Amino acid sequence: MWLSERFCKTATRGMFILGLLFLASAVHLGLEQPWAIFHLGIGFACCAFGTAIYSLRLRHRAKQPDASAMPHGMTGAATENAAPTRFRLELLRSNLDRGSERF
Repeated sequence: MWLSERFCKTATRGMFILGLLFLASAVHLGLEQPWAIFHLGIGFACCAFGTAIYSLRLRHRAKQPDASAMPHGMTGAATENAAPTRFRLELLRSNLDRGSERF
């Protein structure tokens, strides 16, 4: 399922801020109240969930190649083979240059 980037950023930040609000309400109620412990647990869970989703999102984005560095029209499987092909062409050119010096 595809979700927009704006929604993903907003949802993770919103979850973290919601967790902070729950933590603040737990402190405001006083930790001796039974509802304060509930708010404390929900606050920690929301902060942990927001942080985990944000870090997973950053890891996923780090794995993706930079689209601006790729030639126009190269996407998908073509981007995976672009660097080895470029390397092979440079190796072939250098071998051809060395070969022409011998003869």
